[in-house]
Amino acid sequence: AESGGDTAVAATGAGLDTPARRLGVPVSHHVALQGHEKTVTCLSLMPKGNRVATGSLDCHVRMFDFGGMDKRHMSFREVEVDPGHAVLALSHNPAGDRIIAATGSAQPRVLDREGGVLMRFVRGDPYVRDAVHTKGHVNATTGARWHPTRKELVMTSGRDGSLRLWDINGKTTFDMLINLTVIKCRDRRNGRTAATACALSSTGTAMV
Repeated sequence: AESGGDTAVAATGAGLDTPARRLGVPVSHHVALQGHEKTVTCLSLMPKGNRVATGSLDCHVRMFDFGGMDKRHMSFREVEVDPGHAVLALSHNPAGDRIIAATGSAQPRVLDREGGVLMRFVRGDPYVRDAVHTKGHVNATTGARWHPTRKELVMTSGRDGSLRLWDINGKTTFDMLINLTVIKCRDRRNGRTAATACALSSTGTAMV
């Protein structure tokens, strides 16, 4: 998939000089999903493949239903996840009924399949120097991934130099989720460095 401007490109015509064609990906049709006012930054396809959620610098998530859209290719739902903060990462859970969204704030959100906000993650104390002793990110989040097999477990990354694991059924404070595990990111000189993205292997046994 490619993104840019106010469209999210779900597929690309085989006759165009595109990464899909150069890599030999068998794509024969294309459609431009309309609606975003600024650059599209991320997308997540529901495991069954019938819906896709897109995030943008316009601070909104748009949800598209391939089976229900008409020739205008518009979203059926638009959600401002975290007012004033760009959406930087989206990930569906294995069942497809939950989406985690990482934004330019320190507090990711969990959405239901219709875009309703179900849960916020707690913001950590910025005056605690050791990230291990904070309950959440203290700076903007940059990535979010749902565990591929465990529907209660998610991972996030942040500019505070940490990867964090969260159990959505875990402990909360003032109805906001507290992280389960903190992993500090280090550069070659063993100094703290921002985590700009995160990913889990297909089995969930390795993380990047």
